[in-house]
Amino acid sequence: MGCCKMERGYFGGEIYSNMQKVILVLSFSFILISCGQHDKSYDNTQKADSLVLKTIQNNSKANEISFESLLKKYISQSKNELIAHSRKNEMWLFDRTENADTAIYLVYQIGHDETDKGNTNPRFVTDQWIYIDSLNSKLYEYDLLNDSLIEWKN
Repeated sequence: MGCCKMERGYFGGEIYSNMQKVILVLSFSFILISCGQHDKSYDNTQKADSLVLKTIQNNSKANEISFESLLKKYISQSKNELIAHSRKNEMWLFDRTENADTAIYLVYQIGHDETDKGNTNPRFVTDQWIYIDSLNSKLYEYDLLNDSLIEWKN
């Protein structure tokens, strides 16, 4: 009767409850190990973004002067009719930084202030969007119709 007895046999009692404990511990360990893993490419991207940001911050004063003179030169020499029409009143607004695969662009709006009759309803009118490659200081005009950047050659 020893081989057929099920009271404390292979599938019952202590052995089965010990198996449950082992499986529970292994499952819990697997979950903890999985949660500890993360995407290393994400870390590398963050490090690269951080490095570029630090480079821009370290050179920010020199770049600001460079970008400002580049924007002034663009406004004074642009063949864009909207800019040429109100060249005296043209100004720029920094809009955003845009990360691309090959560059980090500083995006500016070139335009002028406009009001209705009686100086009511003041607003900024954008005549041209400008992208400046922050790494090589090249200026690009945004072509709205073709959704592309065209390098500005002065």
